[in-house]
Amino acid sequence: MTYLDILALLGESGFTDENLATLEHWFAEEHDIEEYAEIGYFLYQQGFFDKAAIAFEKYLAVEADDELSYYLADIYFQLGDDDKSILLLDSIPRDAAFYVQGQILLAEIYNAQGLSDVAYRKLQSLQNISDIEQTIITGLLAEQLFLMEDFDEAIDQYLLLKSKNVVDLPFSIDERLALSYSKVGAYLEALPYFEKASGKASDLLEFLNEYAYALYQAGEREKSFSTFEEIIKNFPEQTSILNYYIELLIQEELFERAEKLIAQGLSHNEFSEQLYFLQAIVFDHLGKSDEALKILHELIQGNPDAYAINDYYLDLCIRSGAYEAALMRIDDLEEQGDFEPKFIWYKAQCYLAVDEDERANDAFFEAFYFLNDSLDFLESYKHFLENYDDYDTLERVEARIEELKVKEENELEADD
Repeated sequence: MTYLDILALLGESGFTDENLATLEHWFAEEHDIEEYAEIGYFLYQQGFFDKAAIAFEKYLAVEADDELSYYLADIYFQLGDDDKSILLLDSIPRDAAFYVQGQILLAEIYNAQGLSDVAYRKLQSLQNISDIEQTIITGLLAEQLFLMEDFDEAIDQYLLLKSKNVVDLPFSIDERLALSYSKVGAYLEALPYFEKASGKASDLLEFLNEYAYALYQAGEREKSFSTFEEIIKNFPEQTSILNYYIELLIQEELFERAEKLIAQGLSHNEFSEQLYFLQAIVFDHLGKSDEALKILHELIQGNPDAYAINDYYLDLCIRSGAYEAALMRIDDLEEQGDFEPKFIWYKAQCYLAVDEDERANDAFFEAFYFLNDSLDFLESYKHFLENYDDYDTLERVEARIEELKVKEENELEADD
């Protein structure tokens, strides 16, 4: 059976077990190398890589061919044999027609191995190539830099590519520029590209999230919020984005708006600890401290080691005058072995509030060892010592405050 008969058989009735057995029998015989090339190329196009590899190997064992070397290298890569693929691609001469394609495939292999820097250098080293090839390489370099999160350099390559008015790219240049500018903090530059790329995003969720963030950072607050709300509507399962948006609303002191959004979020996920925590914060700001404390207390029962929840609970207890509750919680934390210097400071404030100055002094003194880099703590300790008979410690605290202030001033001058 000739190779033409084999091609006709596979083309008409496909890769049945019987036809594959016929193909195996054909491979067992000797044939002209050009027949191996034809059979190999057909099998390669059909995705039968293991059989195509046999055909190309038989050809290349007799005669060198850069095109078939490239195809065989691609097959090895698809089959997971990177070493064979790299050796074959390295053998393709620089002046060969398939050299550039071979280097591009090498870059793809190195990327798959996590060697993005090596992949970038392979692409960057290509010289003396045609304008069309250079445009292709520019696009690949831009994508490589984007993958490596070298967004400043990626922007240069995308702008160069955009200047060539290239069409039919596998990605949107406007989307890449929008994301790249946003990633480097150039939000105003990013916005026009976000608007141009609208409707072309390869990953709609990432695109909208970055767009909303860029809008907020650029001062387009309401437009940012409406974009976040679009995300929440279309991707209700994305609780991290919902939480971030609520945090922005709290930061902007839009507490009623945040309260409604939290209720909406809890209707989809009634077990979200973070949403309940944010709800407690909002209730606190709305003057509902009792409700906030109740939520925080319940959260602590479920997750007693959560630092942020404990911290907010203790702070709110002190601000609400619930000193005994705060002291009880601090005692529980100490029994659990959860030592936090800030909580010792809270203990000092509680004792001070209930006129237990000796205990307050002991707690302040203990906290001083750990918090002597905190101006807030030191000012609090100083205020206590001004009404307490310990002038030596007061002098130490005042000296430390002055030292930190001078240090801050020097750092500000250095930044200027």
